[in-house]
Amino acid sequence: MLLLKKLGEDGFRQRLLDDLQQQNLQPRLLNPDELWHAVKDRAVDMFTSAMVTFIGRCRQRAWFADDLVQHATWRKAYHDVDDYEIEFYRIGHEVYKRYMDRLGSDNLEDFNGVMLRAAETVKEGNTRFERKGNAGDIRDIHYLHIDEYQDFSRSFYDLTSAMREMNPDMNVFTVGDDWQAINNFAGADLAYFRNFEDHFADAQRLSATRNYRSRRAIVSASNALLNPEDEPAKAANEGEGNVHICDLAGFTPTKIELQSMHPDKPTADADRTAGYHIAVTRIAQRLAKEGDVAFLNRTRDPDVLIGANPQTAQRALRDLLAAELRERVAVDTAHSYKGLERDSVVILDAVANHYPLIHPHWIFGQIFGDTLESLEAAELRLFYVAVSRAKKRLIICTQNAKRSPFLAKVQASCGFPSLDPNSLPPIESVDSRRYEVRVFQSFHVKDLLKNDGFAFDDPEDGGDRHWYKVLPREAVTKNWIDKAPWNDGTARVEVYDETGTCVWPSVGDAVNAATDTTGPAIVNDIPF
Repeated sequence: MLLLKKLGEDGFRQRLLDDLQQQNLQPRLLNPDELWHAVKDRAVDMFTSAMVTFIGRCRQRAWFADDLVQHATWRKAYHDVDDYEIEFYRIGHEVYKRYMDRLGSDNLEDFNGVMLRAAETVKEGNTRFERKGNAGDIRDIHYLHIDEYQDFSRSFYDLTSAMREMNPDMNVFTVGDDWQAINNFAGADLAYFRNFEDHFADAQRLSATRNYRSRRAIVSASNALLNPEDEPAKAANEGEGNVHICDLAGFTPTKIELQSMHPDKPTADADRTAGYHIAVTRIAQRLAKEGDVAFLNRTRDPDVLIGANPQTAQRALRDLLAAELRERVAVDTAHSYKGLERDSVVILDAVANHYPLIHPHWIFGQIFGDTLESLEAAELRLFYVAVSRAKKRLIICTQNAKRSPFLAKVQASCGFPSLDPNSLPPIESVDSRRYEVRVFQSFHVKDLLKNDGFAFDDPEDGGDRHWYKVLPREAVTKNWIDKAPWNDGTARVEVYDETGTCVWPSVGDAVNAATDTTGPAIVNDIPF
C-alpha cells in the first residue's frame, strides 16, 4: 500500500495499465460520465452507509455540528490525518447541520434527541412520568435496575445522572457482561462498565461466572477467547457437550444433492456456493433431528448459503429439509442472536474476512477514538457471543485456506475434533427418491448421451470419467436402460442411490426401481 502511494496518481495509473496489458487486456480510459455511471450505485450506497453511521455516532455523543468541527480541527492538529479523512468530516459537518435543521423545521426528533430531551426535562425538575396507564415520580424510586449495562452510552448516562440528581437516595443496580459488548457502532461505550466505580460512588462489583446455558465443551470454547486476566466461566450443566470444527472447502456434494437444488434442470453446476449450501444442509438435517439449531453469520449476507439475506437463506435451507425438521432451523446474524440460545449453534463463517470484519470506512471513526486494535477486540467479543449461544452442540464452519485467527485461539486451547461434512448422510429427497445413472466407456456414444440430457464428469479424485444423469427412482428401470439409444451393449452402466452406494452394476444384474429397495446406507457416523 505504501509503495503504491509513493507512485503518485500518474505513476499508479501507469502501473495499473502495465499490469493489465501483461494480462493481454486492452484498457480504455473512461470519461467522467462513463466512470460515474459504472460506480455510482456502489459508491452512493457505501458513502450513504458510512455517513449515516457517522452522523448517528455524533448524535450518540451529544455532539452538534460545531462540536464536530472542533473535534476534526483537534484531530488534524495532533494526528497524521489524510486529506480524504478531513474532506469526509467537512461533508459530514454540512450533512449533520442540514439534518439537524430538517429535524427542527419539521418538528421531528430521533431517538438520541428523545434521550437528550428526557435528560433535560428531568434536570428541569419534571420528574412525573406515565407509561401504559401507570404513573409515578422519579423522586419516589428506591431502586433503578439497568440491564445490558455493557451497552451503556452517553445518552443513557446523562438520563441516569439527571434522575440521581433529582433523587440522591436512589440505589442503582446494573447487570452486564463486558464480553458481550458488541454495540459500539450504536454508541455503546464500554468505559462505563470498566470504570463503574468512577461513575457510581461506593459501588460494589460482584462476578457471576457460572454458565447455566451451555455444556462444558462449549463453555471451554468460550473461555478460550477471553483475555488471560479475565475470570473464566464455570459450567453449571453436567453434560459434556460437543464442539466440532468443520472445513466446508473440502466438501463434495453428490449429483443427486445438486439436482435437488435445481429440480427444473437436467443437471446442476457444482458451483462453490451450492456446494457449501449442501454441506450446511447436511449439518442441518443431522442436528434438527435432535433439537432446534441456529445458523449464525457475521454479516447479513450468508455467502455460504443460497440467499441474499438471513430470511431468504433460511427459506432456501428449509426447502431442502423434511417438513417435520424445517421449523427447527433458523438463520440469523450473530448480532441479532445476542441474548438468545439454541440446542445447537452453527457458526457459518469463521473466516479471516468475517472474523474480524474491518469495514473500509473505519478510518472515519478515528475521530471517536476507534483504532484497529479496538475494532478487532470488538470483533472477538462478537465471535464470543456467537460461540456462547449454544446449549448442547457447537459447530464452527471455516474454509482452511482463510481461517479466522480467532479460531486458532479456540483450537490452541481446546483442540476440538474436526467434522468432515462428507461423512454426514446426504440430503434426503423431500419430494421423491432419486437415482444417479453413470455411463462409462462411452466415448463412441457421447453425442447420444448428450442429447439424452447426460452431463460429463471428470472426477478430481482420479476416478473414471463418465457421463451422468439424475432421475426419479421410478424412472430408472432395466427396460429403460436396455432400450436407451446410447446403450449398444459395450458401455458400462452403474446406478447409485442418494447415499452414494452403487445399487446396480450392469454386468449380470437387473434393476427395477419401482419394486427394488436401495442398497444399504454406508456412511461414517460422527461422535455427536
